[in-house]
Amino acid sequence: MLSILLKYNFRAVSIKRAAKIRHKQYDELPHLFKKYPVIKKKIDFKNPDLLFPINIPIKYRYRFSPKIVNTSNVYRPFILTGNELLMHLHDNKLLKTSQIIDTLIALNQKAKIQSLNLNEHPWIIEAIEKLLEIQQFNHMNRDTFCRFIYTLDLFDYGDEQLWQDKLSKRLEFMLPNMQHKQFAQNYVIFLNDKKQRVTPEFRKELSLLLPIHLYHISGKKVAECFRLTYVHNLMNEYLFDEHLHHIFWKRLNFFLQEGAFPQMLKLFREAKYEVLNLLIQIQTDEFLWPEVYQLLKTTNIDYTLVRDLRDELVNVQKVFPSHEEYGIRDIIKQLSERVTWEETLGGQARKLTLVDFVQNDIKYWVEKQKLQIAQN
Repeated sequence: MLSILLKYNFRAVSIKRAAKIRHKQYDELPHLFKKYPVIKKKIDFKNPDLLFPINIPIKYRYRFSPKIVNTSNVYRPFILTGNELLMHLHDNKLLKTSQIIDTLIALNQKAKIQSLNLNEHPWIIEAIEKLLEIQQFNHMNRDTFCRFIYTLDLFDYGDEQLWQDKLSKRLEFMLPNMQHKQFAQNYVIFLNDKKQRVTPEFRKELSLLLPIHLYHISGKKVAECFRLTYVHNLMNEYLFDEHLHHIFWKRLNFFLQEGAFPQMLKLFREAKYEVLNLLIQIQTDEFLWPEVYQLLKTTNIDYTLVRDLRDELVNVQKVFPSHEEYGIRDIIKQLSERVTWEETLGGQARKLTLVDFVQNDIKYWVEKQKLQIAQN
């Protein structure tokens, strides 16, 4: 009763009246609440003295039962052909903002498969300009805006005025509530800008927020973020010592499984000359490298990573000659043998299917039978 009084500001509302108000609200939402009848009091139909007809009192209840959306009518651009996607872009009056963005991303994926360049297609430019209108642009939520930036980067669209005045300011407004993966994606896009459409001050502001999101993104994204930070001269002792070195040292297996091990070794090899001071050099040589080589000795490395890892260890050996005591020469030798095997027998066997194996066995058996018949 107290909850009813609190809900209706201590007005004289009975429980029955509150139920009627609640049921009226449910009636206005038939796609969410289903109405069903319930017998008010139980009647013993096995009673022989029961007289018919009987007046059965009924009351109505509401159950939360949202209607299932018919997925056959949902717009799914990733299953359409390239021509169908272009036709939808040409007549995009019925498409929402997120649907136009999904159409552009799907179209770019199909264009990459067929090696087509659609960056200057008039229908694509028209769709992007529609998204840049004030009515569309200002009403994008965080997820839609991040995918919109990703779409602009895919089609290499926009000049300095667009990226600095509109996109950078809008992104800066959304940074406090941005998810970790979204921040990493935007960090790579804005720092990997070949046309230099973003100011150095904005890049520095993004680099200051990198430690917040660093421990929640994939290993490849970590390597790519630090590579771009190093390229733009944004790497400092705090980032290198407290985060880059620390996260790699504590999560060696994580980076090896993610396939980002060669990129991280390259970062440490290059940082030896420009960012490394005496303190970082002591930590790097004493705490990092023995664990790296011990892991490489005891772990079965994936075949897709062997060649890149071998090439990077060769470069590390040239930069750090003192690492001979850790057994880097033996590791390079083992990886070289693995690379040779992958390029010959291992690579050929991996490309074969079960049908190929069976056919090869049948051919071997036929040749063996012919040889036995010829000898007899």
